[in-house]
Amino acid sequence: MSFPYSTPEEPARARRRDRLLGSSWAVAAFASAAFVVFTLNLACSVWAILRFPPKHDIGTVYDGDCQVSARIVLWIHVARNAMSAVLLSGSSYCMQRLMVPSRYHIDKAHANGIWLDIGIPSIRNLRVVGYTNVLLYFLLALSSVPLHFLVSQPTNTTSPT
Repeated sequence: MSFPYSTPEEPARARRRDRLLGSSWAVAAFASAAFVVFTLNLACSVWAILRFPPKHDIGTVYDGDCQVSARIVLWIHVARNAMSAVLLSGSSYCMQRLMVPSRYHIDKAHANGIWLDIGIPSIRNLRVVGYTNVLLYFLLALSSVPLHFLVSQPTNTTSPT
């Protein structure tokens, strides 16, 4: 029997490396990024409400020169869009990982005469990857929809006067 590694310790190192560089590391990184984005959004919202209490359902952060106001609004939109891009890319990556069938699922599907799409994102695979993956897939899909509606372009901040 041939041993593909030069020392018996190398398979363990290879498994650790694969685990570190594999999809679970990326999923954990995106989950951490989502937590950071949530924390930033919550902190900024609480700060804005406490610092600039709304009067008649309108919160005013800056009252002054229109050019300064336009720059403030622009940078708020840039920050919000950057955070939305991180969330959407992480959600998309995780959704693609959830629809990838394992070797077990591929063998089981082939034994039942079902073909799967390998190497491309395909909703066809969701029928064989398990209920947990399907549930998580649709939860991520539903949570991504509001981000598409909230991401917007800077608005005109000039008054009609």
